[in-house]
Amino acid sequence: VGLFLLLAFALCCVIPMTHKVKAPFVLRTEASADLTAPFSGYIDTVLVNVGDVVKKGQLLVTLDRRELVMQQTELRAERDRNLSEVRRYEAEGDLSQMKLSQLAIEQADAKLAVIDYRLGRTEVRAPFDGVIVEGDLKERLASPTQVGEVLMRIVQITDLYAELQVDERDIHFLERDMDGQVAFTSRPDERFGVLLDNYEPVAVVKETGTDFRVRVSVTEEAQDWWRPGMSGVCKMEVNKRSIAWIYLHRTWNFLRMKFWF
Repeated sequence: VGLFLLLAFALCCVIPMTHKVKAPFVLRTEASADLTAPFSGYIDTVLVNVGDVVKKGQLLVTLDRRELVMQQTELRAERDRNLSEVRRYEAEGDLSQMKLSQLAIEQADAKLAVIDYRLGRTEVRAPFDGVIVEGDLKERLASPTQVGEVLMRIVQITDLYAELQVDERDIHFLERDMDGQVAFTSRPDERFGVLLDNYEPVAVVKETGTDFRVRVSVTEEAQDWWRPGMSGVCKMEVNKRSIAWIYLHRTWNFLRMKFWF
């Protein structure tokens, strides 16, 4: 038994195997947008829910426009009245009053332009194809909103990348353009190829240890069920090492640090 174990260990020291760096990842995207309220008002209708996939230009939320329509009607009535006064003063030859009425018409036109602009912005539409990740407004119907308040957040489901959290003990193994594979927690039986782009030189210190953020791009076509924020495990292929080194190098490094040799 002893000879057999010794022979097995010797074989493990010479038989090569692909060394892979394993790290958890989170799926992220660069394209995201916060859809805000263009002005203070009230939420009228909500046409989508969190998690819905939307197309560019699709109507998502509408704001109550009744108050704006009333203001528009009043301004048009005021404009028509001033227009009638211009014609009357022109017929009477009262040029000063006619000029004042013309200025009132110009002021009403300027206010109408503002009202028309705000009416056009009562409809909040998707700026690009994506998925709604924040903003459950179905329970806020008829509730007030303030200008600049974030109503929804939409992210693109294309051009996704994986952000790895690589342990500081493994970061020196990684280099640009290395190949690897990722597997999602929700579907561990499927593998997708990735390519290492770069990593941030600043470490993130946590209670469990120190990590480096490494970005890898997905080299395969994005799947319909992918969503930003999904997580899983990534394995990057580094080089060929012996089986014994792969499974024992961390223990060896720990002993060297422990006993300082």
